Amino acid sequence: MEHRIPAHVEAFIRPYKPEIDALKYYRCDKLIVVYMALPPRGFDPSVDQALTETCGPAFAHYPTDPSVLTSPIPSPAAPLGFGAPSSGAAPIGPPTTTRDLIAPAQLIVIGEVGPVIQRRTYSGYSSNGQLLDGFNETGMPVPQVPITDFEVKVERVIKDDGTIASGKPIILRMSGNATPEMKATTRNSDYPFSYTGDRHLFLLTRNPDGTTYSFYYGPWSRLLIDSDILRVSNGSQDLLKLDGSDVPIRLDDFIRRVNE
Repeated sequence: MEHRIPAHVEAFIRPYKPEIDALKYYRCDKLIVVYMALPPRGFDPSVDQALTETCGPAFAHYPTDPSVLTSPIPSPAAPLGFGAPSSGAAPIGPPTTTRDLIAPAQLIVIGEVGPVIQRRTYSGYSSNGQLLDGFNETGMPVPQVPITDFEVKVERVIKDDGTIASGKPIILRMSGNATPEMKATTRNSDYPFSYTGDRHLFLLTRNPDGTTYSFYYGPWSRLLIDSDILRVSNGSQDLLKLDGSDVPIRLDDFIRRVNE
């Protein structure tokens, strides 16, 4: 049996087709969310979990019920925690240069993921930075996904946008319902969950609300610092190599580059 995709959805995904590994479809009330798996990351377990909790299990093929409205959402950027801090962001690939990695981060610190501040749902940000939840700016219903806010305990400041100097708390916003169990489940994935007690070099990008931060480059913006050599906090914990070099980047060298 041939499974046909509606023409407007086909037109939307056509530019990505050479790279698409697979598609999943989630029926969220009267919306169909189209989740594209793009290399090298494929499907992010945290995004899949959030959509499944909100909408139900994914369809392998496009649901053909004519009564269902269709509204594809470009993924898998992750609305928070990976990619530009906006709803429906296009995927952001890993950085290729040190300058690329540093540039989007307004705040760079060494520290630890602290306690959970709040858990709630989210549907993106409005044009003026307000958090949307269940409806877009025109009042239309849109899917909600869970988010978790953590406080970051700062040990060393490398770059400050004024937040630390003002004494305000540093709030890290991550997509999904972060728990110790989800951290364990996703530990070998391309983008494992963060949780309280994790220690990193944080490269934080301010969200449109102006009060919270996310990881622009996902696990590349959340570096492991358990030795002098920096490693990416993905499942394989790759050595951080940038600028076309095969030599891993050391923490001291990275800090020097930030301060240049």
